[in-house]
Amino acid sequence: MEINEIRVSYKAGKKSAPCKNPEDIFEYIKTIWKKDPSLSDTMDLHETFVVLALDRGNKIIGYRTIAIGSAVGVIVCPKKVFQSLLLVNAQQFICVHNHPSGRVEPSEADKFTTDKLVKLGVMMEMKCLDHFIIANDEVGVKYYSFLEMGDI
Repeated sequence: MEINEIRVSYKAGKKSAPCKNPEDIFEYIKTIWKKDPSLSDTMDLHETFVVLALDRGNKIIGYRTIAIGSAVGVIVCPKKVFQSLLLVNAQQFICVHNHPSGRVEPSEADKFTTDKLVKLGVMMEMKCLDHFIIANDEVGVKYYSFLEMGDI
């Protein structure tokens, strides 16, 4: 009888400096979105949901694109979020997604997803530090922070 072997891998690299506030995190988010063509080339076309994994010292371990949606929404699978976080032994996480519309205000679906991931994070002993919504406007990239606005 044969049984499939499950292999999981992660190649550790450099970590960020500690993220102390939403502005620090936003700078990292802009860098990630700018450097990754799968994100930067589609910022105004469709919503993409990304999770940032952090260690206990608030340093970003890495990021993963969790889901790519349409121009008006993205469906986030919590299993995929936590699979990625467990893989790198993350202690905390930050959610990020874009709004092609240019507006950063959260929808009811955004609020629901955030609440669900925060609650699951508590159960998994991984704190959700924030959820950012980013969008392009005529001046540049702007953001909405659930933490800054008191929604987390």
